[in-house]
Amino acid sequence: MATNAAYDSNKEIEETKRPVTVMGVTIPGEKVWIAAAGLFVGLLFLCIIVLFLLPSGLPYLAAKFSDGFLSYLLLFSAYMFGFFFILIVFFSLLALVGLHANRLYG
Repeated sequence: MATNAAYDSNKEIEETKRPVTVMGVTIPGEKVWIAAAGLFVGLLFLCIIVLFLLPSGLPYLAAKFSDGFLSYLLLFSAYMFGFFFILIVFFSLLALVGLHANRLYG
């Protein structure tokens, strides 16, 4: 809620809900919470993959495609960096939508 100089200082004006654009996709202002919830579900899914599947899967993949110990370490690091990069992207998108929704509704 915001106040307007044309009205009494105690009277509040209701702000309109504007659409949000995330990576070129326009989300209506009323549906921002659905986009945030969808991103949060995707984030939880990726966290489950990282916490439960990667500890057994990444060493196996790195060992399968490596030629030696140094190659194993580099492949394992590359796989972990890739998955953490994906998690960072989802956290960032969730934060952007949350901040924008907070600006609109908060």
